[in-house]
Amino acid sequence: MGNVYGYCRGSTDGQKLTAKSQAEMIQNYVKMKGMDFPTVIADEATTSKIPLTERKFGGILCRWIDRGEVTDVIIAAFDRAFRNVREALATIEKWDKKGVALHILDCGGASIDTKTATGKFMFTVLAAMAEWERNRIAERTSESLRSAQKNGKLVCSPSRAPYGYFASPDPSGEKTKSGRPAHRLISCGHEQMIIGKMRLLHEEGMKHYSIAKWLNSAGFRPRNKGEWSATTVARILKREVG
Repeated sequence: MGNVYGYCRGSTDGQKLTAKSQAEMIQNYVKMKGMDFPTVIADEATTSKIPLTERKFGGILCRWIDRGEVTDVIIAAFDRAFRNVREALATIEKWDKKGVALHILDCGGASIDTKTATGKFMFTVLAAMAEWERNRIAERTSESLRSAQKNGKLVCSPSRAPYGYFASPDPSGEKTKSGRPAHRLISCGHEQMIIGKMRLLHEEGMKHYSIAKWLNSAGFRPRNKGEWSATTVARILKREVG
C-alpha cells in the first residue's frame, strides 16, 4: 500500500477528541480497509489556529510528504488538521500532485478518501460546511459575550473570556442559568494596552494584516502564545470599535 501516516491533534481545552481516541479511530479504519499499519503522530494540546506546517509534528509530516515519503494521510476529522477551507483545499491540491491521498474518518457518519473523484467533491462540500458551522458558533459566542460584558458577568467558561479581560468568580455566589458559578469580567491591563495599540494603528489606516505583522515583530503575543493573524485582529477590533 505504501507509507501510511495517521495524524492527530489534541485540543487545548481537552473537550474534543483526544489524540488517543483519534489514534484508535485510525487503527480501526486501516484494519477495515486492509491498509498497511500506519505510523501515527500527534500534536498534543495544540490550537487549531496554528497552521499544520507550523505545528511540531504537523510540520514533520509535511516535510515527509514533500520528500515523497508518504502515500496516505489519515485524520479523524477535518478540523484536526486544518484551520479553514482555504488552507485545506490548498493543502489537498499540493498533496494530490505528490500522489498523497487524504482519508477523513468522521464526515457526517462516513469517511472520505480524496483518491476518488467523489471523495474530492465531498471533501470540498464538507470542508465548506465545517467552516460555516465554526463561524456560526463563533458568532453566537461573541453575541453571548457581548451581552455578558454589558452586565459585567461571564455566562460561559472562564477560559472563554474575551481578549482584554479575565474572569473572576462573582463574590455574591450567583449562578448562571446552567447552574455554574457566575464570573465577573475584569479588565486586563496588558491586553487592554495591546488593544489600544491596535486601535491607534487602525485609526492611522493600517490594515489588519499589517497590524498583526507589527504586533508579532514587536514581540507582543496573543493569549495562546502563537502569533497574531489578520482574522484575530479584525475580530477584536470589530468588538471594540463596532
